[in-house]
Amino acid sequence: MSSNSYSGSCPVCQGSLNINSDNRPFERVDTNCMNCWFYSYTKTGRSTLEEVIDQKNEDLEDTFHDVAETITEYNRYSETDFNI
Repeated sequence: MSSNSYSGSCPVCQGSLNINSDNRPFERVDTNCMNCWFYSYTKTGRSTLEEVIDQKNEDLEDTFHDVAETITEYNRYSETDFNI
């Protein structure tokens, strides 16, 4: 197992934040602040089929938007702009 422990700054109180990370069997990071009791941890679970489909649809929309922007940018230039 590959794990690390180090300190950081708490996002709530800027106190000392204890950070523990591990990358086996998957990436995991846990934090806790002994000053204000803020904590965070990696939560695992399984998505529903509906959640997976929704995420894939969002990814496709993002891809479509990126392609549309590229086409618009390409169309701004004509062959005469490049002195061809």
